[in-house]
Amino acid sequence: MNAPNDIDKEKPLDPETERMGQRLKKFGAVFMGLNMLALMAVLGAIVYKLSSRGEPEQSTVQGEPMVPSAGEINGEIDLPDGTQVLSASQNGSQLLLNVVTDSGERALWFYDLSERRVTGKLVIR
Repeated sequence: MNAPNDIDKEKPLDPETERMGQRLKKFGAVFMGLNMLALMAVLGAIVYKLSSRGEPEQSTVQGEPMVPSAGEINGEIDLPDGTQVLSASQNGSQLLLNVVTDSGERALWFYDLSERRVTGKLVIR
């Protein structure tokens, strides 16, 4: 019970162990510095994304035809006699027409504004 406690008495380290301890301290300092730089880069990217979120994105697609604004669209879509347009919606240069043909059949017609022609038809049954 009254045995001497070896933990209280630290023995001096030999020079090689001292050098190893110095190297480990330098390595730890460099490692922590690099980690702090990486953390700052990640936080900077997050702040950049959050700050640019509210801006509308510009379309940078090459080769996509430009669609004129609503005031500049002139022309006609030739529909067969008796065809009624129930609704229409536009996405870029594509126009979707919800129609009822003269036979009473409902269909979706895809019209390309840049080509000025019907590019596809889907019959709803």
